[in-house]
Amino acid sequence: KPQTERKRGLGCLRFVQRLALLFFSVVVYIETTSAQQWEYLGLPGELFTGIAVQNSDTLYASTPGSIFKTTSGGAIWDTLLQHTVVFDLKIHPVNPEIIYAALGNINPPYGVLKSTNGGTTWFHADSGIFVNWETFAQVIEFDPIFPETMYVGTAGFFGGNLYKSTNGGQSWTALEAVSDTGRLRQGVICIAVNPVSTGIIYAGTQGNVDLFKSTDGGSTWSLLRPQGGGVDIKIDQTNPQLLYVCSLPVHKSTDGGISWVVSDSGLPSQSNTRRLAINQMTRRVYVVLYAISSDSGGVFESSDLGLSWQRMPRLFLTNNIRTLTLSPEYDQIYVGVNNSGIYRADLITGIASEGKPPPVSASLFQNYPNPFNPTTTIEYELPSAAEVIIKIVDVLGREVLTLVNERKAPGRYSVLVDARGLSSGVYFYRLTTSTGFASIKKLVVIR
Repeated sequence: KPQTERKRGLGCLRFVQRLALLFFSVVVYIETTSAQQWEYLGLPGELFTGIAVQNSDTLYASTPGSIFKTTSGGAIWDTLLQHTVVFDLKIHPVNPEIIYAALGNINPPYGVLKSTNGGTTWFHADSGIFVNWETFAQVIEFDPIFPETMYVGTAGFFGGNLYKSTNGGQSWTALEAVSDTGRLRQGVICIAVNPVSTGIIYAGTQGNVDLFKSTDGGSTWSLLRPQGGGVDIKIDQTNPQLLYVCSLPVHKSTDGGISWVVSDSGLPSQSNTRRLAINQMTRRVYVVLYAISSDSGGVFESSDLGLSWQRMPRLFLTNNIRTLTLSPEYDQIYVGVNNSGIYRADLITGIASEGKPPPVSASLFQNYPNPFNPTTTIEYELPSAAEVIIKIVDVLGREVLTLVNERKAPGRYSVLVDARGLSSGVYFYRLTTSTGFASIKKLVVIR
């Protein structure tokens, strides 16, 4: 009998061991499967302040010390600048060879640097901006219709200001909040420009954490939110009255900033919201949370305009994500995980590639000129015969022009777009083929 009891005990022990092994295997499988939805793009051990995406191959990343560039989708990174603190990095919305960097440092260079050759060489583009080791250039934003009009926010130990350029950064003018100049000069850390009426500008300040609004291109300002301006603000292009602000937690306005509601259902309470992004094609909203307590950070997604949030498949070291951006075509999301690297995921399938790009079935190129009035040219290339459809839609997704709808032989094609029947504003053009290829790019009509 003791031997029978011993065998029974050993059997129970083996069962428990197998059950534990099965549970561990399931956990590992789930974690591995989730992690595989993010593709690792390199740059381990860096602290990220910004990611700028030209396309899936060409990316820029900034840190408190360097600017990096890859033209191989993250396989190889080149160092463009060293020994300078970079707070923001932006690619010109029309000419991808033009890059701007907002700098802050205890040693020169200060201010804003510009490159016109994809980061190979840089020069100062900050005449009129006051910066030194105590007041840094923090954020850069473009007018979405007239991209030579730009805004830079400065902030630091002793405040800052908001600056405007109408000539691509050659010269800058300080903007004052007529209603309360002292508050605006506390330093500007986030900027957003209305995509339809670009005279409407929002600026969040550092010192008092206020949010300001201008409706006349920055000549006069009104205070929207005292003590709650936030560190990032984004505007929904489909409905420019809809705003989201990172402000402990996310806040949302549906009336252009007059009133606000908390938008935090599903977000951990012990976290800081750091960066926002809106997929302007699907209207899904993404937010990065920097954890106050363990296991409360990460990337969260809302599919219902901020009413509720769900954690995206988890990354390792989720408590250290502070940087978030989307690709220009809104088909990929990029995050910088401090001390770990840059990761991306596919927003169309929800599963990132495993490092091998899919076979090329077509190519859609950026229209030129852009912005334009009244005509522009769109080029595309087909490696094989296919049915081709190219349409232009507005920011609401409504079709406004059909440019191509026919079968095409292999080759490179150009389409002349006549926009005399369209009003000024932002539009998208989309190429789809019978081979399953689809691509979207943005164009801007000016009058």
